[in-house]
Amino acid sequence: MEWCAASGALEFLAWEDTDEAVVYHRPSGDTHLLPLLQAQLLLALQAAPASSEAMYRALEDTIAEEDRPRAMDYIEASLLQLRDLHLVSSLSS
Repeated sequence: MEWCAASGALEFLAWEDTDEAVVYHRPSGDTHLLPLLQAQLLLALQAAPASSEAMYRALEDTIAEEDRPRAMDYIEASLLQLRDLHLVSSLSS
């Protein structure tokens, strides 16, 4: 399944030495505090729709070696959470 970022402008703010980011969805006016990896997923999906497998490959270098066995499950769960926040949607085949 492929995913894409929500339509409309998303603005990101992250600080050094933290693993969180703030995402503002301009069309809804909603602001979200997200884990940094979820914000990275959103940034990547703004560039182009992608599958969870493609997201893993794109972000693999940013994932700690010890976290890689669980990373795919985390990415898939994150995409579902982002969908529930109306920040991403799945593309029908």
